[in-house]
Amino acid sequence: MSFFNRLLDHIKKQFDGVKPFSWQVALLLSLFSWFTYLLIRDPSVRQFVSLFGWFFLIIGTEWALIKQTVKIPGMELKIKYGPWITGAIASCALWSNNILIQDAAGAFQAWPLLSVGFAAFPRFIKPGLNFKRPDADARRDLVILTLIGLVLSCWFRFHFLLQDFLRNYPSLAADNMNRSAFVVRFNPNSVPTSGGVAILDTAEAIVRSELNKRSWSDARRWLNNFPAQAPLLNSQILSTAYQSAPSMKETNLWRFNAQFSPSIPTNLLQMQAAWLGPSSQPGGYILQKACSISEAPVQQFVEGLAEAAGVTAPPTPYRMDCSAIESSVPGVNVTRPEPLMEQTGNFFERLFNVILGLLQGFVDLLGRMLGVGRE
Repeated sequence: MSFFNRLLDHIKKQFDGVKPFSWQVALLLSLFSWFTYLLIRDPSVRQFVSLFGWFFLIIGTEWALIKQTVKIPGMELKIKYGPWITGAIASCALWSNNILIQDAAGAFQAWPLLSVGFAAFPRFIKPGLNFKRPDADARRDLVILTLIGLVLSCWFRFHFLLQDFLRNYPSLAADNMNRSAFVVRFNPNSVPTSGGVAILDTAEAIVRSELNKRSWSDARRWLNNFPAQAPLLNSQILSTAYQSAPSMKETNLWRFNAQFSPSIPTNLLQMQAAWLGPSSQPGGYILQKACSISEAPVQQFVEGLAEAAGVTAPPTPYRMDCSAIESSVPGVNVTRPEPLMEQTGNFFERLFNVILGLLQGFVDLLGRMLGVGRE
């Protein structure tokens, strides 16, 4: 019992100095509202009670930190940080209750503006809760503070707008960003692959599938007519290439076309994926894949007939060799993403090389300290 008595005495001493009209009471009312919120099951009543919890939390925080300042090291400048904390809490309150703010982007954009409001409010209040007109210095500070809040809010808006744009058009991020004033690559190894790579790979798969169905003479006729069919195949190729992300907006900015040059013994098929969207160069860029197609040697058919019993698929009547994808604009990432197993293997390989390099550096440093290897 002595422990509980000491605990009650300690709590009583903490409340003895609390005035009825103070920030401590506001925070206690907020805690009481949140405790009541946990006991309620009706969603509408819970939301109503949560508004009181947020309201008293905002009032108590602003009241407690209204005169608190932080001094910037090396500068004779003091900044009141209370309004920024209160603004962040108010932004979270509006977001959680879906009042004017619907997502995280809106919460970040509203935070500086709400903070400016909380910082400006005390300038219009004098003792006795009477309104006053700020003096000339206060008005100047309010103008500067408002401009700072607007700049920060615009920068948050621009950040989320740019992120949404790159998420809907990932091929933009695959372009060369060295001259961009807004996009900075923190990890050069995480550059996404241009969507044209998937388009050309899909087109190659479609060509191989069509050639597998035909004799060599029929295949040559189909190849001669392939450039004319390319615009008709454009939608099929794009839908297949973006099958994992059918709602991607950048699909409307790609155009597929092809050129076929018949010759003996090797025919040349050039497939192109043209990016019509924004690019580091005027007019976008073009990804190209060249494929040489020729009739398969007779020996292949003889071996195929001899091993017909153990072969599940018939031999193909053609031979198709495709080169690596090339870009008309330097810096566009056309490297295919590695499979998961290869990524894991490369990660452990890089990790092992880093650890080995650290150990080697430590041994070299220890050797220099001990004089080992000196002449």
